[in-house]
Amino acid sequence: MRIMRKQPYDEYEAHKAEHKALLDDIRDILDNAEAAANYEPALSETVRDWFVNHFKTKDARLHKKVGSLTRQHHSAGIARRVDNSHRQVASIAAGTAPG
Repeated sequence: MRIMRKQPYDEYEAHKAEHKALLDDIRDILDNAEAAANYEPALSETVRDWFVNHFKTKDARLHKKVGSLTRQHHSAGIARRVDNSHRQVASIAAGTAPG
């Protein structure tokens, strides 16, 4: 998200809100995990669907926009940082993020 704040990315707030919504959905599923013995399918489906849709739409636009803004300014580093942020979301979803 830091990359989007540094660059004049016009959809920063909407992109940030989508990430927050995913984390909220994951927390809701995990909060209800004790009541639902078989929560893994819901968690897996939520994360999979979100990533597929998010990568195809929001991240594709982000990479295109950020790439065009930073061709002469380390675009590879920016893409790496964006990818790292998505790995962090995935680790939270998988329950492997540091506490």
